[in-house]
Amino acid sequence: LATTPGRHLVHQLDPLPMPAFPRFRGADAKSSTMTFLIPGLTLLIYFSMVSPFVQTLTDVENSFCGGNKAFVWSMDKRQVVLLAPTDGGGWENQTETIQQFALQE
Repeated sequence: LATTPGRHLVHQLDPLPMPAFPRFRGADAKSSTMTFLIPGLTLLIYFSMVSPFVQTLTDVENSFCGGNKAFVWSMDKRQVVLLAPTDGGGWENQTETIQQFALQE
């Protein structure tokens, strides 16, 4: 798809000379640096970004799902939330109910 002068130009091009990286016992500077840089950056990102985010989500989960769960609530006509403590779910003492059959299965 290239023109004839363009093909001749590409054919005549030589690669640019690039100096080699310094080597020490068979390992060059780039590979040695990446060996320590990639795991180091991975740990840095984990401890600076992922771990605090997981801690925040754990705190939110404990706030929503933990704590005192032995209460019921309702809302009256004035949109006021009413809370009342409970002792259990109220149906644990009943026998041969749908809930008990579901628990037994």
